[in-house]
Amino acid sequence: MEELEWVIPFVPAEDVFLLGIVPGIEWVIAAAVIVYAAHSLYGGLVPQSQVFGPIFRGRSGAGRVVALTFDDGPHPTATRQIMDLLEARGARGTFFVIGRHAEACPDIVREIVRRGHEVGNHTQSHSWLMALALFRKTRDEIEICQETILKIAGHRPRFYRQPIGFKNPFLFRQLKRSGLVAIGWQARGFDSHASDSGPVARRVLRKVRPGGIIALHDGCDMEMDRDRTATIATLSTVLDRLEREGFRFTTVSRLLGESPYQSGTPDGAAQPHPGRRPFAVRPGPPDQPAA
Repeated sequence: MEELEWVIPFVPAEDVFLLGIVPGIEWVIAAAVIVYAAHSLYGGLVPQSQVFGPIFRGRSGAGRVVALTFDDGPHPTATRQIMDLLEARGARGTFFVIGRHAEACPDIVREIVRRGHEVGNHTQSHSWLMALALFRKTRDEIEICQETILKIAGHRPRFYRQPIGFKNPFLFRQLKRSGLVAIGWQARGFDSHASDSGPVARRVLRKVRPGGIIALHDGCDMEMDRDRTATIATLSTVLDRLEREGFRFTTVSRLLGESPYQSGTPDGAAQPHPGRRPFAVRPGPPDQPAA
């Protein structure tokens, strides 16, 4: 079983002493603990929260363009199918890979880069308890995944996505040390374990906005070879609908105007859209309706 470090709250000895000599101080301390706990829970468990640090969810003013992202891969077959589907429309995607899955399918990771798509960091093991982890565990999950991708693909990613969107107070300290930018989403499908593409596609289309980031899953954290038929059908439906509405599809690096890697950029992977200068990146969601 995975070894975890836990965040354990404590009351300093001097505060315990004050409990006995300052009338009512216990209520003040209790209230402070409750506020701190609520603040930490919101910051850690709500994906859109920026309490602990900035998470980029889209680019306001970018026009009718959306970035396509995929988590939990690589998948032995679905990742290639998704790349084929995107390339048939002249599009590319950003794939946030789990380190241990990348180690199992290194050829697919290299193929993602070779075909002009992007690879991002999604931690080494995709622990669901990262929100409770201390600094060392957080550091190891991020840095081991960075080194895994570097060893396989020859690049250290610039973009990072936290598993399930959960965060902890130590995350952004480590991201700064690792030179990583946290990437969220503006529309996600909750498709990781879905078997019916209909509700997933409707969910994405209901939420998507110009300049936004769509999050789907080419893999599954618990079952590397889990069937991804619903996700592929969802992607096809979403692309068809958004194309009819005049949307263009892009990668995270192109949306933000930054290189996807810290150690150099594959040909064509970080060029801005024709006629556009690189964007000044701002945190937060897009602010325009889709239709």
